[in-house]
Amino acid sequence: MHGISYHEYYSERTVKNRVVAFFYLLPILYFYCASASAVNSQDVIPQLEAAETKDRILSDAAGRASKQIKLLADSIDAGDVRLFVIDFSSLNGDIAGRYKTDGCKAIFRHVPQPIIICNAAFLLELEAVLRSAHFPNRYFQSDEAMFAFVESVGNNPFSHLQRLRDRKPPPEQNFEEHMVQHMKLLIIFFGAHEVGHIMQNQNNRDYIATMRKDAPLEHKLANSVVKMCMHAEDLNRIGFRLDGFGDVSDTENRIRLIESDLRSTAENAFFNQATIFEIEAQADQVAERLIIDYFNNLELKNKMFALEEQQLFVRSLFFVGVYSWYKDLSTYLVKGCHPLNVKSSTDFSICMFRNREQYISVSSMFGKVHRSTILRAYIVIEAIVEKRLGFFLLPVDERSIWISQKEIDQLSQNEAALAIWRAGTLQNYALLQIIMDAPIKLSLVGCATGWFKEIDKKRGSPQGFLIFFETLEQALQRLLELK
Repeated sequence: MHGISYHEYYSERTVKNRVVAFFYLLPILYFYCASASAVNSQDVIPQLEAAETKDRILSDAAGRASKQIKLLADSIDAGDVRLFVIDFSSLNGDIAGRYKTDGCKAIFRHVPQPIIICNAAFLLELEAVLRSAHFPNRYFQSDEAMFAFVESVGNNPFSHLQRLRDRKPPPEQNFEEHMVQHMKLLIIFFGAHEVGHIMQNQNNRDYIATMRKDAPLEHKLANSVVKMCMHAEDLNRIGFRLDGFGDVSDTENRIRLIESDLRSTAENAFFNQATIFEIEAQADQVAERLIIDYFNNLELKNKMFALEEQQLFVRSLFFVGVYSWYKDLSTYLVKGCHPLNVKSSTDFSICMFRNREQYISVSSMFGKVHRSTILRAYIVIEAIVEKRLGFFLLPVDERSIWISQKEIDQLSQNEAALAIWRAGTLQNYALLQIIMDAPIKLSLVGCATGWFKEIDKKRGSPQGFLIFFETLEQALQRLLELK
């Protein structure tokens, strides 16, 4: 839902919010940023170097990504940034505890130079996802298949990945090099966000990618509503809306007035989370700009290579975004929908229908201060569709995400490749937009849960409230119906 332009999204609020957020955060940074002062700065780099991944694919991808991240950081004066992809199983002592991350994080205090640390295990799991997408399967064609896929990968990502690496490769030329390219681009995506934190002087900020299996479910109404209204407002600002819920950014509507009352009773950890969330959103803005710059600069050197990498990048984000959402959903279903055996979005609708408390606990799927990975992927892909493809500059009746075989046959080999890549990018963008159906509905209903419970209290009994979440099969059918 292309609600606002790329220019508006970046320029309208960025400068003002960056200044306001920085000064507002000064009193509370102590609680959100870990200090690494106990670690001798001169000892850090050699220990991290010794713990860098030895995996052949990931090591190659990290080396290539590191060079690009350094150039991107230099282009905005973020300093001499260095990337480390760390095998934390080989890193011991205090330094492991200080720098451990489930995803990626930026460190610039008590180190000789700004550094970005990514967990090798996190990236290897995503390689398993991307490799799987290259083999014949039905994983991304149905809810049931996706949940089975998430379980298969999640139970032992390394074994799953090794089985895929041992299989006969698909017919792509030099498939292993193809996978290195995929992983390089994925690391650039995560790394660009961390460069944003370095620009903000935000030390030790963690990119939390998924809901932890051992994390307890949220059970406090105030905490849940405050968090979900924050996510709903963010989605609304980006352009996602839901009929019947009005403008959640309007703090004077009844839903937001009740949220405001609940905010005063929320735990301290939730009280300032909107400000921290804005810091994360601003880091996303830096990342988006850097990624667009990366492809613009690459195209100046080699247009064909740049456009090929661009479609690889979009495909990588699409598959990782969808996988991450279903992984979070699967984690919640096991805890939040027990004893129901949920295998589809239809089953999920039934689970959420059981009582209001479901919409309190489901907020556990949404980060306190982070956007979900699927939304981050969507935003960057939309920026590419707008800024790189110029799709929204076309008259509405000329916008199409498809290309026919007849059209392809009339093009040269290079022109055909470019047309296919463009169509693929647009289809990934459109499908990701459709799949956002569930996050949008969950955040909006979660935000309104305080209001619903107040209405229930006045009525004297709860009213049934059933929301249908689109299945992946339905999303694919809707895609086929688009122009």
